[in-house]
Amino acid sequence: MGRNRYIIRLTPIAEQDIQEISDYIAVELKNELPAIDFLEKLEYQILRLEEFPLSCELVNDKLLRLKKYRKLLVNNNLVFYVVDEKKLEVDIVRVLYALRSYMDLL
Repeated sequence: MGRNRYIIRLTPIAEQDIQEISDYIAVELKNELPAIDFLEKLEYQILRLEEFPLSCELVNDKLLRLKKYRKLLVNNNLVFYVVDEKKLEVDIVRVLYALRSYMDLL
């Protein structure tokens, strides 16, 4: 019997986060190759969540843990997501620079 595949959904703010990170690398740092590399790695890691949505750890914060927030590290960025096991969905909530204070942003 095959493993169920989850549907990946990105929130509009997560899409905006990804665009801003990519633009920052390509435009501000004037380096398109790392921007492309970031997008490829991000896509690969997010697509892995279709089959392995629970593979990443829950966040450390107690309040966010109660909401079942998980985090995935891609380069220097954290992908915050929530898994709905009943609907077989993974909601990508935010993609933020790993050293950024994220509590107020989630």
